[in-house]
Amino acid sequence: MLSYAIALGTKFLAIDAATKELGSEIGATAPLLRGEAAPPDRRRFDQFPALDLGFATILAISNAGFLVNRAIPRDQPPPA
Repeated sequence: MLSYAIALGTKFLAIDAATKELGSEIGATAPLLRGEAAPPDRRRFDQFPALDLGFATILAISNAGFLVNRAIPRDQPPPA
């Protein structure tokens, strides 16, 4: 989870840097008027960082272990 949080934070920092460099106004229309494809705007956040298969596997194993541990019946302590 920490590595994903770092990747997400890095993405937000890149957006902040691009906003300072390019300004806050989004919507360059010059390429669109000429019929060209507009380059991706570095100031937009349109997707989260990709999840690695290894990360998803470790997360699934961790959650499965937690659920199995919770499903095991345990003796209740006597009331005080």
